[in-house]
Amino acid sequence: MEGWRTGPQAQKMLNDFPLLFWESEEFCALSGMFQVGRKEFEIRLLCPEGPLNLRGASVLVDSDFEQFLKVRSCEKPSLHCQEMLLNSESSMFSDDKSDKSIVSKLLNRPGEDVYGFLVEFRELCQTSGKNQPTDPHGRLSTSKLPTASFYRNLLAELESIGWANVESVDESITKVKLSLVDGAKRKHEIDIFLSAEHPYEILKTITQLPTALQNPARSGDKPIASTLRKFNELVEKHQKLFDVLDDFDARTWVVEPEHPTRSETFRKVVIGKFSSLLVDLDAAYPTGVPEFRFFGSETAIGPLRTRLDECLHKWDSALMPVDNLEAILGITFDKPKSGTQAAQFSLECGICYAFRLQDHGIPDIACDYEPCSRPFHRSCLFEWLRSVPDSRQSFDALFGQCPYCSKSISVRGL
Repeated sequence: MEGWRTGPQAQKMLNDFPLLFWESEEFCALSGMFQVGRKEFEIRLLCPEGPLNLRGASVLVDSDFEQFLKVRSCEKPSLHCQEMLLNSESSMFSDDKSDKSIVSKLLNRPGEDVYGFLVEFRELCQTSGKNQPTDPHGRLSTSKLPTASFYRNLLAELESIGWANVESVDESITKVKLSLVDGAKRKHEIDIFLSAEHPYEILKTITQLPTALQNPARSGDKPIASTLRKFNELVEKHQKLFDVLDDFDARTWVVEPEHPTRSETFRKVVIGKFSSLLVDLDAAYPTGVPEFRFFGSETAIGPLRTRLDECLHKWDSALMPVDNLEAILGITFDKPKSGTQAAQFSLECGICYAFRLQDHGIPDIACDYEPCSRPFHRSCLFEWLRSVPDSRQSFDALFGQCPYCSKSISVRGL
């Protein structure tokens, strides 16, 4: 082992792991204290073929360290660490000097040496320890950590699902983000929250779908895989809805939601200067007649509302809703082509001078006097008219003058 003794790895070992010592000059057993945070764990590494070849090697740790071992968060474990945890054994190892749990056998990976493994093992433990529970003195506590069986079974199930479907795992290993791609190449994600005990149970799920996942597999042999299958079934069920939403996003000027997702079944689209149409789809029948609501001055939206009422019977469920609306309203939806065109609609509220308010959306009411047509947030106009002495109130409606053209304007309360 002269090559190891005089090589650079030996010096790196001494510098980076000063509390680990070779038990003999054969370099077949390494033992000592492995430091993680402010706590030290006892560890022993057996490498029968020496420090330059880990074929047949194994790691032995004390019971506290065994409880502490966890996979790194927010990324897929390396092949090395996967193999360590998946091969974890529950039996005990005894010899003249110690009685420790065998954590795992090291992966037989060509070219791997002791120093390389220890560096990776340390990174694993340090990342795992970031959010670990501590005692009153700030020292790591392993009393509340899940058992090794929890991690072993969880990793085995994720392995069976396929790492391509695993987006991330949080530091506590109790939240897993999975994904799948549907037939139209759309990506869908699901967050699965687990109990920190064995056998683990699914506490809740979060998806970006318009309907909730019904009766996810709370427990059982492979609850995560079963939940992913049900999630896939729900995604397939809403394929037509996703097609319709994608059609709106591609062919119309959507002003709300600001960042559309597939959990939102409505789209508010531009139909003219300072006027828009809210279309709320039925998730179960997305090509059917949706719910409508016009926004803008009565001068602009009145004729369109009348046309919709008179021709709604012509709605053809075999067509996309965008095609039906263009045919019935006699308009052509358009996307903004330039910053100037965008500014023509995205004009700020005439009172607060902002376009989008966090709690009240975009300006949704406008002056009916066509040369003016100044847009306002409903809440802003209501407060403005309420502050003007000449305004009149009838039930929940206020009547007064437009702040710009002084023509009559009214607004109902929120």
